[in-house]
Amino acid sequence: MSSSLGVKVAVLMLVLLISGCVSSRKVSLPPPSVVDRTAQSKNLPAQLTDKNIQRILTLLGEADQAMADKRLTTPEHFNAWSFYRRVLKLQPENEEARQGFDRIVERYIAWSQGALQQGKVSTASHYLQRATLVNPDHPALAKAKAKAKAKAKTKTKQQQVQSAPQSSEKVILLDAAAVKARSSSVRQELGSVADIVKTNDARVVIEAPSDRAGRWIYKQLNQRHENYRIRANLRIKAQPAIRLLY
Repeated sequence: MSSSLGVKVAVLMLVLLISGCVSSRKVSLPPPSVVDRTAQSKNLPAQLTDKNIQRILTLLGEADQAMADKRLTTPEHFNAWSFYRRVLKLQPENEEARQGFDRIVERYIAWSQGALQQGKVSTASHYLQRATLVNPDHPALAKAKAKAKAKAKTKTKQQQVQSAPQSSEKVILLDAAAVKARSSSVRQELGSVADIVKTNDARVVIEAPSDRAGRWIYKQLNQRHENYRIRANLRIKAQPAIRLLY
């Protein structure tokens, strides 16, 4: 009996000893870095690696230098717009790159305004076209385009006026006594003048010593051609004359 009791006590002590060893052992968990990233990437957005972070910082620095050098959208692959786009491929939510797009548009708008002040409408339009490529929805772009369009329209009108042939004027003096006497000679002369007016579709200014004399002169001119009406203005002057404006 005592021998059996001794065996049980020995077994119990052995169990306690083993339990104590197990409980005192420290269990180490694997660090987060060894989590299965393949599975994680299927369910969660990819995290930036140190390599990508360094790449983004380098691209932003290149973009700043390109802005300083006025390389906004050219040359190809070596301009601020290109660098910012590459940043957004690595990190779509990068705020500095998004603001960089706006900075490019605003720089182009400023350049276009300067070109308009110098009368370089085509250059201003070119700058706005480049800005539209970067961000067509920029709030200041519509106003800048409207201003450039108005300036272009004004310049076109000015060019048309400058290129239009200068008007010439011909003055035909009439004999005052003949006009007063309503002589046949002055009637014939006025008929010849009416032919010139019709051929050149000229505007007419009648100068006469009185309103009555002016109306008579106009009547002689206007009755020369039945289907052609002469446009004329009247001025009161002592020396009767007819001014033809081509």
